[in-house]
Amino acid sequence: IKWYKKAAEQGHKDALFRIGFCYYYGDESVTQNRTEAVKWYKKAAEQGEVVAQYLLGCCYKDGDGVSQNYTEAFKWFQKSAEQGDIGSQNKLGEFYRDGKGVDKDITQAKKWFQKAYEYYDQSARAGFADAQYKLGVYYLNGNGVDKDITQAKEWFQKAAKNNYQEAIDILKKLESNEK
Repeated sequence: IKWYKKAAEQGHKDALFRIGFCYYYGDESVTQNRTEAVKWYKKAAEQGEVVAQYLLGCCYKDGDGVSQNYTEAFKWFQKSAEQGDIGSQNKLGEFYRDGKGVDKDITQAKKWFQKAYEYYDQSARAGFADAQYKLGVYYLNGNGVDKDITQAKEWFQKAAKNNYQEAIDILKKLESNEK
């Protein structure tokens, strides 16, 4: 933390984010302090650090270290999503779909889900189990794509073959619902 703070004093935005990360989880150099983490995430996010913007959005969404505020969460997810962060793109889709921090807008929700979907599609075809699982969720819920249980199952099965536990669990649920 000492060296991160020295780098932060010199304007290194990644160091600001990493200080926040240390406070968020706590380690041998600092005690866990979510409020302090938010302070450092915000400094990094204001300098355009993408991961800090995403994590700050998560903190505001969940009221973790700061009062819950969907409008603030949306603002930070949007900044990060516009820089190509997939997690933030997915969050924007959820916020537009659910009307959290922004007016409900299914067209915008689909747009952001589709951006994230394109990334997951490429990753899933490359064999990444997490992306395969997420594509299954997209098809199961109709996020950015037409709802398609058959497609969802195919992606869950691929992820399950890669020992992805959430995919295995959801396949069991889907199969028990069919009986």
